[in-house]
Amino acid sequence: MRHSFVPLPSDSGVPLKGISRLLGRNGTQVTEAVYRKQIRPVLLPGAQAMDRLLRGGC
Repeated sequence: MRHSFVPLPSDSGVPLKGISRLLGRNGTQVTEAVYRKQIRPVLLPGAQAMDRLLRGGC
């Protein structure tokens, strides 16, 4: 259930600290380690790079 939940606030711009609190955690370390692939800031730079490459930019 948590793995389905994490991308929702992340995609809406909720900071990692806020997501951690929603999951009942005091810090962000465990949240970042467990859910790092589902947290938008981790994916966004790679997606933007792919967009540039596919459009023929650098």
